[in-house]
Amino acid sequence: MASEKVPLGRKLAVRLVPYGTPAAGVTVISCLGGGCPADPTRYRDPVDARTAARTHVAWHIKEFGPPAQRALCRCGHGRCGWHPRHRVTRCAGPVALVLVPDVEGRVWVIAEICANCAEAMPRVKVLSGGRPREQQPVAVAARPAAVDPPPTASPPARPDLSVPPPAKKTKTVEAKASEGDRARKCEICATEARPTTPPDAVQEQDPDQAQPVPARFGALAADTLRYLDCGQAGHSPEARLLALLLTLRMRRDGTFFMRSCELSALRMDLPPWALKELIVCGWADASFEEVCAAGPGDRNVECRIPELRDGLSHLGITPSVRSRVNAWALNVACHPSLMDRPAGIRLGAFYATAHCNATGHAAIYPRDMAKLCRYTSRDLALPALEALQKSRWLRQVQPGYRAGDPIKITLSQSARRFAPGATSLPTPTQPGPHPKPLAVRGRGHEIAAWVDSYVARHHHGPRNRELFAAHYEEDPRARWTDVMMAGALARLADDGWLLTDNNRWYRTRPGPTYLRRLLREQATDPPPQPTRHRQPSPLAADAEGQTLRGLWNIPGAEAVLGPCPQ
Repeated sequence: MASEKVPLGRKLAVRLVPYGTPAAGVTVISCLGGGCPADPTRYRDPVDARTAARTHVAWHIKEFGPPAQRALCRCGHGRCGWHPRHRVTRCAGPVALVLVPDVEGRVWVIAEICANCAEAMPRVKVLSGGRPREQQPVAVAARPAAVDPPPTASPPARPDLSVPPPAKKTKTVEAKASEGDRARKCEICATEARPTTPPDAVQEQDPDQAQPVPARFGALAADTLRYLDCGQAGHSPEARLLALLLTLRMRRDGTFFMRSCELSALRMDLPPWALKELIVCGWADASFEEVCAAGPGDRNVECRIPELRDGLSHLGITPSVRSRVNAWALNVACHPSLMDRPAGIRLGAFYATAHCNATGHAAIYPRDMAKLCRYTSRDLALPALEALQKSRWLRQVQPGYRAGDPIKITLSQSARRFAPGATSLPTPTQPGPHPKPLAVRGRGHEIAAWVDSYVARHHHGPRNRELFAAHYEEDPRARWTDVMMAGALARLADDGWLLTDNNRWYRTRPGPTYLRRLLREQATDPPPQPTRHRQPSPLAADAEGQTLRGLWNIPGAEAVLGPCPQ
């Protein structure tokens, strides 16, 4: 009898494909494997395109129904290329129907795969079928068949309904707070007075922002963001923010220079894959490997933007204005109060600041903000503005009564100087000289010992201003800038006195140089050996300078000094 052939698992892919040239900004939905006719609808808004694609995926999930009882794993058919090979050695387990979206939110795959591949696959959602390994059925011993009671036996006793049944124990799983959240909610820090700056004080005086921002810079920034959206410059907020900063810093011929250190936490604070995303989508012409290999002491790598080979003159940004617009965008997107925030929040801060008037007020439309900042939904615009309010970049956020109504915002006192057309700038009441750099040479051991005692008490590292305020006296007329404190912290880290983890202040710890010195100081000398008390022998020279003969009484003296003179 011939063996029955096992069918291959089903697979379907829904994609968002650009229609025409990428600069047109038009997207269509493509369905592969579902037998659907071509959809002629064209979408200019990426939010509408994703919504329609997800609706189409949900319809296919209902049409698929339950997974097949016997089917070959679709992932195993492709040699398990959908997940890392080291996690699963072979396909096993029941067949499951899964949904696998990509990172960028432009591809959705519905497939029938085995349970082993479903567990090893990232970003997978099991729709039906399958079974986790923890829920495998346990073999139960067969119980003997029940024997019917004799007819004269009394009926079984009924349970007492007056006694309530015991309540089932439910295990509650609480969300574990991150290390940063625990450090921000430290009870010791809340009870003690910490040397922090006022919430609306100016943290940094940049020479490029000594003059008010012209009112036309807001319109130039809005046109630049719309141009990047039409050109499909990146599919994520990280890539869109990097595209904005690179566009404003390029030269007249559309070229710019790049090194890997410019994406670090002390500068742009963006992941390297954001640059790779711009290269893959065709917006930037560069070698990702060369840029990653170029370190702080290496030569800059020349990159190019093909669509901007003629410059930014068509957007109204002339070469004389470009440097000021670039400095303004860097000061907003890379502000010290926003550096620890995600790229979507920082890009939203630039978008909101560019739309403010001279008094710091603006009406933000969530749909337009989500489209230009590459949010997956317009519902994420309000949480982003509320996060800016917690970061003290916005003073007030007032949502509308309906979903499409604009959100009214107001910049804080410290961020109002970045508003286009602002006439009054917050200046220090007592202007003083430029602050001197913090001299940390020779004080590394002292600072590391203070950090060691701080961590032992608070169970987290100190903030930069706390660290340096405990060892230096700050001039109220010339406050320390964040760049100065970051440079001093980097010097201590290079000398081995401190350990810093990607500029996360709560993870600052003493470095190896301090630990080695601490071990040397704590190491005790070996105890001295007990010695016998001896009578001093007259072995020195006599009054006339001649050696006494008693020296030859020491055992072994003749072997060294020769025979004893008579």
